[in-house]
Order: sequence, then structure tokens, then C-alpha cells
Amino acid sequence: MASETIAEATGAEAGCVTGCAAAGISVAVAACMTGCDLAAIGRLPDATGLRRDIVMQRGHDFSSGATAGQIVTLPGARLVMVGDADACSAEALRQALTPDVAAALYVVGDLDVSPRLVDLPTFAATCHADGVPVIVDAAAQHGLRSWFEDGADLMIKSAQKIHAGLTAGIIAGRLDLVRACLLNERGVGRPMKAGKEGVVGAIAALRRWRTLDPAQQAREWARRAGAAAECLRAVRGLDVAVVPDPLGNPFERVRVTVDPIRAGLNAWQLGAALEAGEPGIVVWAYDVARGFILLDPRPCTDEEMALACRRIAEIVAASPASAPAVPPPAVGDAAYFANLLAWPERPRRATV
Repeated sequence: MASETIAEATGAEAGCVTGCAAAGISVAVAACMTGCDLAAIGRLPDATGLRRDIVMQRGHDFSSGATAGQIVTLPGARLVMVGDADACSAEALRQALTPDVAAALYVVGDLDVSPRLVDLPTFAATCHADGVPVIVDAAAQHGLRSWFEDGADLMIKSAQKIHAGLTAGIIAGRLDLVRACLLNERGVGRPMKAGKEGVVGAIAALRRWRTLDPAQQAREWARRAGAAAECLRAVRGLDVAVVPDPLGNPFERVRVTVDPIRAGLNAWQLGAALEAGEPGIVVWAYDVARGFILLDPRPCTDEEMALACRRIAEIVAASPASAPAVPPPAVGDAAYFANLLAWPERPRRATV
């Protein structure tokens, strides 16, 4: 049933579900290395005698809590980077497609760097000319079907990021490669398999997604973002803008940039106060470290967005105007590692 639902939603030949999207990448890589060879599946991560190189543009290097190198090489593959951090050519890609290449990985990511990288249709055509299958990581993207039109052989989606399912990864693509993904659940993919709840949740999420009206969704998100921006523009020390999604999805976010001198606190302090309230509102540490927070109109109701805006206004109003703000402590991975190394001691709550 999962394969049928995924195929209907994506237009692919078949599909399966993994524990998360990162697991989907590792399993897809393993499948491209082994095919349906049960002996090879039983040997991984020993890739002796197998094509094991996975080519990826350096500008697509990523971390989803673990680095691309770790996720790709878990099944015994070897990651081969081509191009520079912000540019790559089709010729550089072509030269990297040696007989040792098992697959190429294309990551759909930040639009700020993508114009100078090889686009997916060109990437896929170049790889297919050498018989190399293409894995597309589209975990956080709205689209379901266009990746195969552009040449993907396997596509990875997150069941929860866009589609509001339980945490799981969705693999869709060619029947032979999906079969190899499923066979690798008896190998290195065993710790990465989804539970029954994740499989059922992914099926329900995809079925629900297909019933939604994209135009109506876009109008609702735009209205909610516009109302939030209008509310927050009246708050001192905040520079508010409605900005396109950096991944190219069809919606806009509200970017709230905090001027510490005028607001009396910085973005980190604002985020800490939001989290400390009741109910707690959690913002991305990656954003507050750069001086702003982002409000996403998709996962919340009008009432929840209004609550977030009201809390922001109350926190700023309670801060001393024109007071210097203290610099933020370690955030993101640095804070996570520090707290985990100190565990089981609870991290101290930040105060404004």
C-alpha cells in the first residue's frame, strides 16, 4: 500500500518509507551500490568489488544534523565532490563520472547558490549519458512530481517537513532501485527502517496532500504572513519584511530583524524569552545567531500566529528602550554539544 500511494502521489514507479529523510539518502546510496545482489547487500559497508563513489556538487554540501559525508558514506560509499562552494560546470561533473561511480546525489537547497551550479535537468542528462543514476534530495520541497520530469531516478522526501506526517523519509523512483532499497533493509538499512506508525503516517500525509488546493493554500499563507508583518511593524526596534522562501517553495516567511539598540534586546534574547513563556515558542538558533527570527505561516493557525506576534510585542515593550543588549552565547550545534556534554545537568535557561 505504501508503494502504491507513493507512486500515485509522485508519478514514480514505486516507493518505500524509511525512518527519516537522512536515512532515505543512505538507503538510496546503498541500493545504487548493490542493486539486488543479496551477497553485496550482506557485505556492506564492505564495498569491496562494488562501484562505491557518489558524486555531488560541492555547493550542495549540507548538514541535516549529520554531514553529507557521514550520511552518504554510512553504507560504505565514498563521496566525491565536484566544483567549488558556489559554482560547478557540467564539464567538471562529466569528468568525475568514472567507472567507480555508483550514483550522483543532487540536493535541492538554497537558491542563493544554485544559479552557478549545474541545474537538475543538465545534471541528470550528464549522469545518464554515462549510465549513472541520480538521487535527488528534495526533503524540504513542496513538489512531488517534477523531480522525475527533470531526470531523478530516486527522490527523497521528508514525510513531516511539508506534508505534516509523522517523522519518516519517503523514497520514490525506479522500480528496480526501490526494490534494492527494500532489500537493503536486510543489510545496512536495518537500523534505518520506519516503524508501522511512520509508514501509515506517510501514507495518510500523502493522501491528504493530494486533496489540497495549492492556490488556496498560497492565498491563506500570504494573508497570514501579511497580517503578522503588519502587526509587528508597529513594534519599536524591529525591521519586518515578508521574504520568499529561500528554498524556492511557493510561500513567503516573515523575517523579523532585531535592532538591539532600539529594541533593548537582541534576536537571541527575544528568542530565549519566547521559548521561556507559556506556551513556549521555539525559534531557529541558526537565525537568531544572524540577528533575526523567521515566522512561517504554514504550520500554524491564525490564532497561533497572532499569539506569537503578541508575545513578541510584549517582550520588546518590557525591555528598556535603547539599552545595550548582551551578546548571545553559543547557539546551534555549539550549544547542543555543550548541553549534551553536561547532561544530565539541565542547561540554564537564558533570561532577557
